[in-house]
Amino acid sequence: MIALVGDILRNASFPAADLEELRQQTLSSIEAQRKEPDALVGTALARHGDPYPRGDVRHARSFDERVEDAKAVTIDQVRAFHTRFYGASHAQFSASGEMDDSA
Repeated sequence: MIALVGDILRNASFPAADLEELRQQTLSSIEAQRKEPDALVGTALARHGDPYPRGDVRHARSFDERVEDAKAVTIDQVRAFHTRFYGASHAQFSASGEMDDSA
């Protein structure tokens, strides 16, 4: 089981079709938020006096910017992100209860 988890972390598979499905879900969510008063107010307040340029992680993105960003993501970017930030090199494992040491 531990070997399987390590293999998944090292050699993750993320098919392009799954990215497209996630993209469509994200775009639908953004479009739904455009009609929600809470989301409109939250976005307006966050953007009021926002001193950070687009591209800065602290920048408060508009709905249109969120749509553009969601459409711009590529499968190669997702894979590069996974390679850079995920893996099994610093994994920790703990177990409790009876264990078969030989297994």
